[in-house]
Amino acid sequence: MKKKKVFFFSSILILAVTFLCSSLTFAQELRYWDYCKVSAYGYNFAEMETGDIRTTSFNVATPPSGSDITNTVEVINYDTGENYTKTFSIDDAIIIRYDNYPPLNYTATEAAESNHYIIYFEGPVANVSIRGAAVPEFPPILIVPLFMTATVLALVYRRKHSS
Repeated sequence: MKKKKVFFFSSILILAVTFLCSSLTFAQELRYWDYCKVSAYGYNFAEMETGDIRTTSFNVATPPSGSDITNTVEVINYDTGENYTKTFSIDDAIIIRYDNYPPLNYTATEAAESNHYIIYFEGPVANVSIRGAAVPEFPPILIVPLFMTATVLALVYRRKHSS
């Protein structure tokens, strides 16, 4: 009975690690989004342009009270119908890469607080990175097969060790 519990909990642990290491997010490397809207308050603001690659980066800060800043990003792909919205956490490192896609609306206004900016971005983007690394989207189609595999392994183990 003790071995069954150990196997069961180790299976759950493997699944949990798989999900934690494959974070859900809104941007994949070299993934084009038809529409992106960012409303954020941040520090360490930087704009870079290298050839055709244009990026805006910053760290998220707590917006001033009473402001309409939401510290969120929303991305949409019109062809596939994908639509994701995420609220940034404080101190998240954000990188918006918009390459050859000129933004429809983009402002970075210096705030009253030293070295802080109010950032509004609206337009198509190549990708949006959170915490400095482009986090791949976990394919939802793998969730059911992972659970089925774990169940079959648990049943095989149980049959082998129950006799």
